[in-house]
Order: sequence, then structure tokens, then C-alpha cells
Amino acid sequence: NDKTEEKLWRPLLKELRFGAEKSEEKTYFADKKVAYTGALGAMSPNDVRTMLVLLGANVCETVTVDTDILIVGNEPSGRQIARALEYKVKVIYEQEFLELLNM
Repeated sequence: NDKTEEKLWRPLLKELRFGAEKSEEKTYFADKKVAYTGALGAMSPNDVRTMLVLLGANVCETVTVDTDILIVGNEPSGRQIARALEYKVKVIYEQEFLELLNM
């Protein structure tokens, strides 16, 4: 349910956006090259990008050999997933992504 998911990530996004600085504490996504494909619940692509950047990730538009993680949402690009498998990129699905955000 999009409303339930939004209750999980919306407070975190607000906290990250309005915090004075990035946290010095390392996050799961810190210093990793991350791409995403498909819709992630009620999150806009801009919200996803903002959240990942504030968590220390380097967000990429497409999967390459240098990508560390591909986050997969609803109606993803089959091409992105195929590249992730070819390049042995870690694939995280929407539910796991939301769980990682709320650690």
C-alpha cells in the first residue's frame, strides 16, 4: 500500500532534507554507485534521488560495470536488470530498500 510505505520513508526524507549536514555515520548506501529502475511506491524519482544522495550514494542513470547496487521498483526496465545480472551488480527490491531506509 503506497500510503503505508509513505509513512515509512516520508519522515526520513524530511529529516535528511532539513538536517544541517549529512550524517557522519556511514549508511548502507554511502560511497556506493546506485541506480534505480521502476516506480518505488509513492516516492517520486526526485525523492528517491535526493534520499540516496543524502545517504551518501553516488546515483547513476544506468547500470554499468562500476554500479554497486540496482534498486528495482514496479514496472522496471528489463534492460537495467539484465545489465545488473551481467555485471554482477547487487539487486535490491523495493521492500528491502524501504527496510534499509528505516534501519
